[in-house]
Amino acid sequence: MGRCRRMFVAVALSATLGLTGCATAGSGKINWNNARQVKDGMTKKEVAALMGDPYQVVARNDGTQRYVWVHVNLFSGTQSAALEFDKDGKVVKAFQIPDNF
Repeated sequence: MGRCRRMFVAVALSATLGLTGCATAGSGKINWNNARQVKDGMTKKEVAALMGDPYQVVARNDGTQRYVWVHVNLFSGTQSAALEFDKDGKVVKAFQIPDNF
């Protein structure tokens, strides 16, 4: 009886840990209050201080870049945000986020 119980606990624990690992992915939960503080002309370093590291950086041939933040949660869905940087590393178009979001 003890062996079966230990086996059940091991399987249940493995399943729980497996599901937890799949529950979230991406660059971390997006802080929308911080995102609202991003303004045109800010540097990548200033943006990183507010937003953290992006999930993806898309470099274009013209020297511009697109930073993408993504947070995927099995229970609450997907959030994403993207910023465009010019070839000098400054924000070209800041986030447009409604106040009630």
